[in-house]
Formats: sequence, C-alpha cells, structure tokens
Amino acid sequence: MKQLLERINNFRKEDLSYESLGDFVKGIDLAKLEYKEHIPYECDPGDYGRNILCLEPFECVLIYWPPSTESAIHYHKGFYGYVAMLEGELDNIEYVFKDGILGESHAVRYLAGGVADEPDQTIHKLANPNEKEGAVSIHFYYPALDTLEDLAIYNTEIGAEGILSATAKSASWSDREGHFKALRENAFSFQDMATFHRKRSHVIYPVIPKPESERIGEMVGAYYCEQAEIYDQIDQKHESRSAYTDKINEIIANQFRNLESLDEVLHIACGTGRRAIDIRKISGSTYKIQGVDISASMCEVAAEKDIELINSGWVDLELPPEKQYCAATWLYAFGHISTYDVRKNALLKLNKHLKMNAPLMIDVFNMGNKNEWGPLAVKAYNNMKLYKYGYQEGDVFYKRTNGKEIAFLHYFSKDEITGLLEDSGFTIKKIWNIGYVKDSGKIKEDESEGFFMIHAVKSNELT
Repeated sequence: MKQLLERINNFRKEDLSYESLGDFVKGIDLAKLEYKEHIPYECDPGDYGRNILCLEPFECVLIYWPPSTESAIHYHKGFYGYVAMLEGELDNIEYVFKDGILGESHAVRYLAGGVADEPDQTIHKLANPNEKEGAVSIHFYYPALDTLEDLAIYNTEIGAEGILSATAKSASWSDREGHFKALRENAFSFQDMATFHRKRSHVIYPVIPKPESERIGEMVGAYYCEQAEIYDQIDQKHESRSAYTDKINEIIANQFRNLESLDEVLHIACGTGRRAIDIRKISGSTYKIQGVDISASMCEVAAEKDIELINSGWVDLELPPEKQYCAATWLYAFGHISTYDVRKNALLKLNKHLKMNAPLMIDVFNMGNKNEWGPLAVKAYNNMKLYKYGYQEGDVFYKRTNGKEIAFLHYFSKDEITGLLEDSGFTIKKIWNIGYVKDSGKIKEDESEGFFMIHAVKSNELT
C-alpha cells in the first residue's frame, strides 16, 4: 500500500482527467496490493466501513462491505472515479432519473480484479449480494471527497431524497442525528428493473472478470434452481419460447422416427423432463429416457415423471466407459458451458458415449441473430474490452428481471459450432435456422435471424 500511495503522491494534478485516472487505476497490480491491515472492519450495523488513505492529488479510500450491505443510491454530481475490487463481489447498479421517475436501468457484478467506472453524473449504488462473505474495494475519486456533505442519496421505499451533512460517515440512509442537512419526502416514484424493463423477461448482467468454469457451473445451476417450480409454466406461457420449443420437438421426433434401433436416448440438460417426454410421445417410440441436469431442483421436478435422472453437469459427469446411447439431445443449454476448451471436452466425452452413427440434436444461440443478444454481446466485448477480463466473443451474463441469480450464455457463429462438432468426431447432416423472438418456430432462410438447430451424427471414434 505504501508504494501505491507514493505513486498517487507523484501523480501530477495538472495531468488529471477521467481517462488518465482510469489508466492509473487499471494499471495497478491489484493481486500484489498489501491492504489487509488497512481494512476498516469496524462499522455501524447495516453500514459499510470507510478508511480514507489520501485526499491529494485525488482521493483513495478503502471500503469494507459486510455481507448483504449496500450503499444508498447516490448521485455523482461534480466528481468522477473508479472502484477496484480486492475481495468478494459487488453489484454496481445504475439508475436513470427522468420526469420524476427513478428507474433501475442496468447493473454489472464485479469480482476481485474488476474495475468499475463511475463517471460524473452517475446515479448508482454499490451492493454486496453475498449473504455470507464480506467484500473489500478500493475507490479513487476526483475531486476528493474529504466529507460527504451535499451528496444526494435516495430512498426508494419512501421516495425520499436526502442531502448528506458534513458529519455523515457513509452514503447510506440513517436515522442518526445530523446525518442529513436536508430531507425531501415524496420526491420521486421508483421503478425497479422488472418494471423499468417491463417488456423484457431477462436483462444482460455482466460479471467482471469472467469467473472460472466451476463457478459458472454453480451460477447456472442456481439460476435454474431459482425457477424450477415455475419453469414449465413460464415455458408454455411464453409465446415465443413455446412456438420455438414445439418446432424443435417436432424436428427431433421426426429424426428419431427414422432410426431402426432406438432403445435409450440421452437428454443432456433435460430440465424438468417435459420436453424429453414430449419428443418421445411425438416420435411414437417407447425408448428409455436418460436425463442429466445440473440443477437439483429441476431434477426433483423431473423425478415425478418417467425419466431416469442424474443430477450433474455433463462436464463433471463420469459414466461407465462402456455406456453408450442410441441418440442424444442437448437443447437450450450448450451455450451455458463456459469456454471453448470445456465445450470441446464435453463433446469429446459425448462422442465416447454414443454409438456409431448415433444422432446428436443440438441447438445453440446464434451470435449473428439481430433479434437477440448476440450482436449486443459482441458490441460489449469490444466496447467494454471484455477480452481483458477472460471473455470470449459471444459471452454474456444475464438474469431474470425479477430474479436474483445470474447465469452465463455463449452465442455461437455458425463456423464456431460446426467446427467444434466436426473436431469432436461428428458430421453435420443438416442445420435449420429457426425463429425465436421474431417469427418464433418458423424456419428462416436468413442466418441473421433465429437459432441454429443442428442434426449431427457420430462419425468417428475419438480417444
């Protein structure tokens, strides 16, 4: 920490700008920063602790966030800064204030090593979403805030705006005497993310840096556990998803009808099992269904149906070497796998457990689909320089607008998914482009619309 403070002291104030401060912060080797003895663990219940390390030529303050602690929503008026994560995780949730309405617009989750930008005029709050672990962050602001006097904060429960006094210890709502110098009730109405994005069931929710594969698997599992009990209802009531699912089920069932021998089918990421059963019913067959799913809650729902279940991610599953299936499906889930290398290994494993010429029916999200998040994921990858944080082009994190858990998804180019399959011992028989958001369930000629639905067969034995 001493070296960092020396570097700050040597920074020429005349060279300060939003960009130069950002370059400085992002150039710090956070992993080597010796900060432990400076962590301000002592703080009021429900509040966070601040330790101001220096104020010139810009402010540097270390903050400790106890579990489930957050700042109030506050307004950066006349100052800017950056937040670097040292331990744990923080959500940076941003807001838009217009026509008397404060709307929750978007958010990013930062893990250790991530750096959040806080430009002038930002309205946001920082929140530790972890109910068990604390978080530590180091903040850099210019001009320095030697006190929090005149900082505007907002209470969404009562629609109040408070102006902090010079004695306020943190940007939080408090009943402490003298905390506010002014208070205005009924100052605005509030729209949470679900209301603000009322036409969207999901929103993009970046995680920086990209977590390791194991952690991403845990996140995806938690995301599906969160909605297991209502997943089938959502699936059937969602017009676009329902039409798309019906078309996919029909395509797969038609392929299965043409097989001479079909005694057991592997359904990877089978979820509640409803789709696997529908496909079997449409095909007119009586084959055994082997389901595999990462979500324990999804498996509990599927267990009530006629399905043999394994609660595991396919990546982590170890089957007997001799176990082989006549066919496999991998629907709406292959993109949940975290990286190219892990996807390749997953397909190689699947190759080992399929009989020769066995079909694999797999659908993936199309990076070029102008009606979906693919183009936005590519834009964010370049504009936010996400390649510096472990992302691959097409990666996106997201959550339900009224949900808590964040999931991961990868969007594929056509060359990427076909190359992966071919390198893993599969031959592509046919690719359909099927509408989802627009013209749901309809086969599209234009590759800039719809998802890729692929019929591949095992053509090579790979070791």
